Formats: sequence, structure tokens, C-alpha cells
Amino acid sequence: MSVSLIETLKQVEDFRSARGKRYPLWVVLLLVILGMMSQAQGYLSLESFATRHKDAVIAALGLPLKRLPSDSTFRLILQQLDYARLLEVFNQWALEHLEVEAGSALSIDGKAIAGTIVNSKATQQNFMSLVSLYCQQQGVVLSVQAFENQHQSEIEVVQQLLRALHLEGNIVTLAALHAQKKPLRPS
Repeated sequence: MSVSLIETLKQVEDFRSARGKRYPLWVVLLLVILGMMSQAQGYLSLESFATRHKDAVIAALGLPLKRLPSDSTFRLILQQLDYARLLEVFNQWALEHLEVEAGSALSIDGKAIAGTIVNSKATQQNFMSLVSLYCQQQGVVLSVQAFENQHQSEIEVVQQLLRALHLEGNIVTLAALHAQKKPLRPS
């Protein structure tokens, strides 16, 4: 049985206390996803997106709301969100709904998230990075994995992703970082 994106987002546990909770977490997460798909970058642009589409979103989802979250609500939630759980449920949903045909061109790339650097003056900094698998024919991201550079390397994360997704018969492009002497061994 296929699960909707909304039902999937409801699987992310709400970390907030009941006091002052005006919006269900899944509503905020859905607005973040929709806003990002519409090129919203940052808290203010997410608020602007929500304001522009307020009537349509409230009507389509049957929400008993008069307004949608502000930039400060987006900021507070996104700063405390369990991204590992969100990535887990989103990846599960995406892989269930998107079928990769044999011979598809896929790209895997890793990006560091600059705002997550801890102890920026140290020689060994810790920060979060994301590795994403993008299907060029469909124009969609099929999977995203987050990791901290002090705990895992991009090479390890990419190899785990390739093993888990069974992408045989497809063309996968990677950055030069992944041109290693030790070949990937199936597990």
C-alpha cells in the first residue's frame, strides 16, 4: 500500500511541548518541502511562500487555521528538528514512489552545510554534510544521507548508499573523490 507524503511526514516525532504549539509538525515540514521546491531559500522566503499560498494550502489540506507559520516558527523548528529521522522517512517514501529504470543516468554528490561548522578555529572542524542521489531523467532526488565528517567520510556514505539501493544497470557519476584504488565490494 502506498503512503502519502503527508502520512510519511506524520511519522517524524514532534519534539515540541504542547504549550504554544500552533501548527502540527507535518504542516511545517510540508511547507518547507513545497517552499524549497519553489526556490524558497531561508526562513523569510519560506514565510513569504506560506503567505502567498495560505488560502490554497489551508483549503487543500482542510486545516482549521487562519494563518501559516512565520519565519521565526520555521527557524525554531528547523534548528531543533531530528534530520536523521526526517531523511529516513523521506528516503523511504521517495524510493517507494519513484522507480528508476535500467540505464538511467544518476548523479551522487556530497555537500557540506556551512552553518553546521563546530569550532571553526580548530584544525579539525566538525560539520554536517549531505550526500544526494539525483536521477537526471526524472529530475528528482531519490535519496539523501546526512553525516558528520568526524564520524564518517563521504566515501563511506556513498558506498553504503550504492550497496543499499542496488543500482546495477544504471550509469552513476561521482566526484573525483570517489576514484579510489580499493573498489566497492558488494556486501
